[in-house]
Amino acid sequence: MRHLCCMSCGSTTDSEAEEMEAEGFKTRIVLGIAKQPQDSQRIITVHTVSDIVETQLDPSYYNCDRCNAEIKPGDKCVAFTASRFGVLPDWEHEFMRIIKR
Repeated sequence: MRHLCCMSCGSTTDSEAEEMEAEGFKTRIVLGIAKQPQDSQRIITVHTVSDIVETQLDPSYYNCDRCNAEIKPGDKCVAFTASRFGVLPDWEHEFMRIIKR
């Protein structure tokens, strides 16, 4: 699981990480400054029974993966990663300039 969160939603990740680690997950929380989104990062793909539909989202900001709030370039944000399978891939640098890992 990987979530890009606004600061409001990101403030809950510490307690969530503790709970998940108690259940055997490995977690990482990264604080950063949002970069300018790439067009390729702003596409939603929906697979239906008979079709695949892609929708281009507004490329001027990201959306919080929890509350859908706008995360604009230059805004502080939080990246939360969790996995049961040990290796946590680095992805945060694609969306933010990392301040604290």
